[in-house]
Amino acid sequence: MEGILKSSVLTALYKYIKEEGIKQNELARKLNWSPQDLSDTLQGRKPIGKRRKAHLKEKLGKSYEKLFLKELAGSLKKKLECYEDELGSALDIIAIPQDAEPLENYSKKFLDCEREYLEKLVTILRKKDKGIISALKQVIDTFVRMPDDHGKTK
Repeated sequence: MEGILKSSVLTALYKYIKEEGIKQNELARKLNWSPQDLSDTLQGRKPIGKRRKAHLKEKLGKSYEKLFLKELAGSLKKKLECYEDELGSALDIIAIPQDAEPLENYSKKFLDCEREYLEKLVTILRKKDKGIISALKQVIDTFVRMPDDHGKTK
């Protein structure tokens, strides 16, 4: 997971530089870092811990955070694709018991497009694979925290 986080931070930083139309030196000034410190970070020579991540978010704001969350979600999605068969349906996040009420009783409340994925989610979750459930939680939590187009968290 640490590799995915680091990769997402670095990719988001490069995209931030491009989208803002700034140079690395300008970004370093914005972050109150030396140009060498930023370069070391971008080249992976300097670790990106909790404090650095918080500093980036604080100094660069919502535009950076949105880029980071999109990168993280994309990376997690790619990572989960190797579990595609198991992820056919995924709701063990809520730890649905095997003897739970049939999904059909709930699914009447949803649109067809929603129902299809809810059924897949439930199937995955009922398999109770802790690794898959943990990964699903991370992906879902990432999307829940992702700001909408107006900067509000969903």
